[in-house]
Amino acid sequence: MCVGRSDRIGIDTTNANNAEDAEDAIDAIDAIADLLPPGRERTRSAAQRLAQASARGGSQPPGARRGRGPATGRRAEGGAGGAAIFAIVADDMATTSRARVPTSTASALIVAVLALTAAACGYRPVDVEELAITAPIPPASERIHLPLYILRDTARIPDTMKATAPGGPTVDVYHVRTYVERDLRVAMSGLFDSVTVVDPTAQVPAGERMVAFVSVDELGLAYASATDHSWVVTMRFSFEIRIPGAPTHAYRFAGTVNGSVPLKDKQGTDEAFSSAFASGIARVVDGMLKSGIAGRLAARA
Repeated sequence: MCVGRSDRIGIDTTNANNAEDAEDAIDAIDAIADLLPPGRERTRSAAQRLAQASARGGSQPPGARRGRGPATGRRAEGGAGGAAIFAIVADDMATTSRARVPTSTASALIVAVLALTAAACGYRPVDVEELAITAPIPPASERIHLPLYILRDTARIPDTMKATAPGGPTVDVYHVRTYVERDLRVAMSGLFDSVTVVDPTAQVPAGERMVAFVSVDELGLAYASATDHSWVVTMRFSFEIRIPGAPTHAYRFAGTVNGSVPLKDKQGTDEAFSSAFASGIARVVDGMLKSGIAGRLAARA
């Protein structure tokens, strides 16, 4: 079976949308067909069509459902495509077993089915709540003695996103807002006297303060190496700090950052995405330090 996170094991074909997965799935089906007894062509045809659709990220078979984990709201792994293929072939395995075929043939069928489900496994989804994202610690001399309020605008910060690459893999990313609520907040706490994440409609205390506007516009995958078929995670986002009533922003970053850890296999998504989110924080902190925002605000006071 396809092994996902430590607490979730299942078969996931919903993300297996690259050419290599499709070819592997069809090769496994062909291997199964060679082992099935005569007269089972319909099984081969049905399983092969399902493998093609699943491995290319196509539609789920009739009656398939995509669940979400009850504890966290995450999608439960267990793509219906791979499970349905397994069920189709398992039926033939049972028929073959009743026909008393040699044990070696039945074993070969099992190996072929396992090869198929492994080929159909998608890239491991990412839950930002489970990532360990490290932030740089600014020098104490750059501390800004004002409170900062970070706006958590759900229209600008989706909680679920997909990172895709043209002709390449797709990775589902959950709880993206945790990046703002936890990681950006912690990073900004090294610069400001206090940092609070609030909704756009919240009433913040009167007095001199700063407000940060954040948007996470896109997560993506860029080709990193042709030799080992690796990818690098990209994030397009913006971070803007304003003093209410001021004619312009005190600091603003808008652009794309790349992760430093390449995604080389389907289980390495956590490390690759952690590095991209950490790069975003580092870019913001470094930009604020270089802009001299602390000195400008001190002079203003």
